[in-house]
Amino acid sequence: MIFLAILSGGCAEEEPEAAPEPVKVEGELAAYLDEKYGAAFDWTLVNGEVHHGNQPMNAIDDVHEMYRHMGVNLEPYAGEYLTYYHFDIEESCTEPDGDEQRFSFTVVLTEDEEKIIGDHMVLNGYEPGGIATVSSDVLFEQIGCE
Repeated sequence: MIFLAILSGGCAEEEPEAAPEPVKVEGELAAYLDEKYGAAFDWTLVNGEVHHGNQPMNAIDDVHEMYRHMGVNLEPYAGEYLTYYHFDIEESCTEPDGDEQRFSFTVVLTEDEEKIIGDHMVLNGYEPGGIATVSSDVLFEQIGCE
């Protein structure tokens, strides 16, 4: 019985996830996008949501490898809570079979939102992961849609 009490008390519980808050592309975020991508960033971001991580970033190699593939290095932030700004992208494309593809854009920040760690794109409806941020022309060519 004492063992169970110690075991249950020693397990870190996940904090409940806070409701996402609305966020606009402005200020430091707009400056980041302009500095990093400039005119090459030809996506139109729809105002989005900020999500505060409800558990610390773990040190699982698969997760870090997935983010590294998308151009985001999370290894220095193992054990920290992260913040995610998530925006839908206005532009879409149509595949040869007629299916419309929609995309979203995520910016990863430290919990205090003082440092932008990186960004990536997501092809909506596909799990897991995402892709490195590219221009619409490059992405549409890569996935074969117009």
